[in-house]
Amino acid sequence: MGVRESYSKSTAPGAPPAGLTGQVPTAAWWLLIIAALLLMLTAALGAWQPALLALSVAIPDGLIAAAVGLSAGGYGYLLLRRWLGQETPVLLKLATSAVAGLWLFSTAVMVVGSTLGGLGPAIWWPVVALGAALAIWQGRSPLRRLKLPRRLPRASLLWVAAALAAGIWLAGATLPAGLTGRLTADSYDVLEYHLQLPREYFQSGQVAPLTHNVYSHYPLGVEMLFLLGMCLRGGAYEGMYLATLMHGLYAAVMAAGIFGALRQAAGGGNAQGGKLADFHARAAALLLLTAPWVLYLSWLASSELAEMCCLALALMWLRQYLHRPGRSCSAMIGLMAGAACAIKYLSVGLIALPVLAVLLAAALWRRRPADALVAAILTAGLFSPWLARNVIATGNPVFPLANTVFGRGYLSSEQAQRWNSAHAPGRRPPAPRPPDYQPPPDEPSRWGRLAGWLVGTRPYESYPVIGSPVLVLLLAGLLAMAAFPRGLSSWDRLLPAVLAIQVAAWMLFTHEMPARFASVCLVPIWLVAATALARLAAIKGDGLPRQGQSPGRNWGMAPAVALLLATAGLNLVSAWHYYRADAGEQRMLAGADASALAQAWFPSEYRGTGKLALVGESRAFYFPPGTVYATVFDPQPLAQLLGGPAGPDDQRRLRQAGIDRVLINWSEIERLRQTYGWPEELSPDRLHQLRQLLPTLHETYLPGSTRTPAQSILAVP
Repeated sequence: MGVRESYSKSTAPGAPPAGLTGQVPTAAWWLLIIAALLLMLTAALGAWQPALLALSVAIPDGLIAAAVGLSAGGYGYLLLRRWLGQETPVLLKLATSAVAGLWLFSTAVMVVGSTLGGLGPAIWWPVVALGAALAIWQGRSPLRRLKLPRRLPRASLLWVAAALAAGIWLAGATLPAGLTGRLTADSYDVLEYHLQLPREYFQSGQVAPLTHNVYSHYPLGVEMLFLLGMCLRGGAYEGMYLATLMHGLYAAVMAAGIFGALRQAAGGGNAQGGKLADFHARAAALLLLTAPWVLYLSWLASSELAEMCCLALALMWLRQYLHRPGRSCSAMIGLMAGAACAIKYLSVGLIALPVLAVLLAAALWRRRPADALVAAILTAGLFSPWLARNVIATGNPVFPLANTVFGRGYLSSEQAQRWNSAHAPGRRPPAPRPPDYQPPPDEPSRWGRLAGWLVGTRPYESYPVIGSPVLVLLLAGLLAMAAFPRGLSSWDRLLPAVLAIQVAAWMLFTHEMPARFASVCLVPIWLVAATALARLAAIKGDGLPRQGQSPGRNWGMAPAVALLLATAGLNLVSAWHYYRADAGEQRMLAGADASALAQAWFPSEYRGTGKLALVGESRAFYFPPGTVYATVFDPQPLAQLLGGPAGPDDQRRLRQAGIDRVLINWSEIERLRQTYGWPEELSPDRLHQLRQLLPTLHETYLPGSTRTPAQSILAVP
């Protein structure tokens, strides 16, 4: 029997952690929570005026995001309730149903948008309303019995730290897209495809693979939810903040699922468990909600929080499986792993592989290999709609990956080589290799990048990723597992194995090991850290974690609570500094109208009556609808138009293509030439010839330079 197996036997059900005994009035607790959130929001934004603007966006869009989550839970629970099991904690059931329902929503948007083209509010609002009604109807009996207590355990005050974290979250989530994530260049992906693809789909009225944006062939499980938000709000820019809040919604679902699952002591049928199980659950949820990297990701309309949520719920179901093996639990593991794969290709190696591997080991140990097979089949099943879509479009189910095996689709041999070189595990020269190519000096090794990710040194520029206290708890937890294995559950022992597989896959198979790709590794790290705190809290008077009834004072709880509070506090300090450095003075733009920001991004005085063409720039989100662009890995639209020597035909070809403005991002072209590669047809020399032929409307220059333009806007007469 493990330490957590003893929780329900050694304490009264529902007892608060020692050192946090006593009660507080519920009304006072709510006032404290709201005050903490508002104070942190105001402090982060620097004044009460932008805080009010942020709330004017966060409240209505947050309610819509909550309605989508409620609706998803209604559909998901209707389909899964026979599989969820009576012994499963309620919050884990609800979280699993919500994630399953969100997968249904994203798949339905993709299928309907690809075939019928139904991308309007009149179609999707009734769908959301029906799901919300189903959720309320299915929960009618518990809702009737629900009574809010007049007083709450003093342990509930720990959630004040979560309220402070929510203030930082809203401060970043209500900044326009592209104004956060700049320190780590993650804003590039947000503007290039996380938001741009849903915007293109909404404006065209159809979901279709695009030959100018290779990322349209990725699994877009979260981006389809962003598109759903744009449909509900009736516009691409109107749905921008909603998309970011929907991404943050996954963190809330993840915390709820973890809290509910861990609060039930393993082996104890009572949902409250004991005081140690309760502390373990609070510790895990609080470490998650205050983690600097979670708060950073919550400011981005991205997909990593969704991946982390799926992994966390899969691990919670693995815990249930180890307690009561059966195909229902393994099916839920497969559903969560499949939902993760439908979000991002990386989930195959960083989520599905480690989770299914440890499940297979557990199933073989119990002589139930069919359980692992059920999980694998469901994983493939939820992933398959995106694979089928790619087969139809390119013949390659995982396009643009594995293009040497399954075919390169519409990519030329040079473009396929550029993609492969840019995504190879080690650094390779760009394709084509420019004559002046210089490899970057002092390239860090894989182990150097791992160390930088853990402790916040280069190449991550000293910005926090996991938080220093969590790293200490992780190391202490792993050492304690090795030195004092007695009392560990099977689930405890499998968490380091999941983490080891994830880190190995990240180090061996990702290009330059981006920190954002490893964000899913934080889930087992938090859980190991929370287990370390729980084992400390379980220590009795003789210095040993006890099993069952035992004499001696439980002195470990007080230092465990102190460590938890200190860790959460330091996490918030790190997140605060990260936010201030990332957002800078742009914090005053909280709640700004995205259309007005687009006007500032590309003013109307530079717009013509035709199309705008971007060269070297693919962050198209704030540019006018119909802008001609391509990612560096796709065929460049202007490459054929400008083929051959410069001359009067350039102007004629551009006009025939409907283009009357050309924006050239010279600095970005130079970066691409030295990293991924840039087509020779659009070499800087050829573009400078075009610049001499066409009138220049506007130019900006690099700091300290008056010769080399950073960006040029040309008119096509």
